[in-house]
Amino acid sequence: MNIEEAINRPDGFAKLPVARRPIAIFGAVMVVLLIVFCAAQAIQGWLQLNEDTQTELASNAELGARALDSYFSKLDASLRVMTEAIGTDVEPGELDSPEFKVRALNVLTQFYRFQPNITNVSW
Repeated sequence: MNIEEAINRPDGFAKLPVARRPIAIFGAVMVVLLIVFCAAQAIQGWLQLNEDTQTELASNAELGARALDSYFSKLDASLRVMTEAIGTDVEPGELDSPEFKVRALNVLTQFYRFQPNITNVSW
């Protein structure tokens, strides 16, 4: 069969020579394998990126938890010192005395100076 006969076939399709069919099948298989490989690479890259993001977020969360723990530990220590400075064995009648109020105000002012973030907290 020559080229003219292959082009002018009644069904409109050119018939491939017998020797080229295995090459066409091999080429189709290679295209399918290439598509599968690209899809596998994309999935593997996405999974790696997801794992890296989770690792980074976990380390950020741990750092934030440590910072928060440190902040509350310092706040706890400051409140204990303030309580000791004011006194825990105060008589009920002594709470209304001007000396106690001045002492408590001085301690509270000093506490606010060392803990300025608590100054703006409203009741």
